Amino acid sequence: MTTGPSLQAVVRETGAEFIDLGAGRGDSLVASMVVSGRRGVGVDIDRNKVARAQARGRPVVEGSILDLPADLEVRFATADNVLEHLASLDEVEVAVAEARRVAREFLVIRHPSFDDEEHLERLHLRRYWTDWHGHRCHALLPDLLGIFERVGAVSWEIRPTRRIVDAADPAILPSVAPPDQQVYDAACHGPKPSIRFERPIYEAYDILVGFTDPVTATFAPPNLATCRVDRPRIVLRDEDVGWPARRRRDLRAAGFLAADKVGGLRARRSS
Repeated sequence: MTTGPSLQAVVRETGAEFIDLGAGRGDSLVASMVVSGRRGVGVDIDRNKVARAQARGRPVVEGSILDLPADLEVRFATADNVLEHLASLDEVEVAVAEARRVAREFLVIRHPSFDDEEHLERLHLRRYWTDWHGHRCHALLPDLLGIFERVGAVSWEIRPTRRIVDAADPAILPSVAPPDQQVYDAACHGPKPSIRFERPIYEAYDILVGFTDPVTATFAPPNLATCRVDRPRIVLRDEDVGWPARRRRDLRAAGFLAADKVGGLRARRSS
């Protein structure tokens, strides 16, 4: 049972324009308010985290992102490193659908990359977050694209964040390292091979999912700043043309990828 004021009441009282899904202790909410210059309200299912956020004066309300209030309406929603904590792809889809229902304009997602796990494992490597016990759902890019399509998103822009170019990167651990680790520490994790990755390996994706056509976000994370989206697409830098054939096939088979005229990849909704 939830306690305290309802999410709708706090949204009305604060004049919030957005909700931050899975806000926890409110750090992501504060970051989104600073970047956007808009007022927001967080929602999280963990009562202890909500209490800590409220003790710090942050407007976070107890509630489930899988069951938002029926009469809630805001301009947009944010989900910063949240979807991977849900139990399954079905729950991820429910969360995105709920955001689609309550947000008039768009949803901004930051999602850690779980793509290429098998490739890294063959090299006896992994990214440090991929075996955290709290990361229960390793949603891949094709999974997210399918969800956006099914919930009726009008557009989406996907921008990979920092590229991990070789095994020397601190985000890369040897596969024999224990679970629930942070960045690489040779004293704790032991040696790792010296390998330069032939394919693009990413840290995360910034995603702007539009519910109106077109949508303009001038306050999203820097990777999406001043982003105007009027069609579904994946924005890749020149070096990303080297995405492996398997990933291209997976996305193309799902009906989302087509080669553009400069040799990159562009997402499209299946007809």
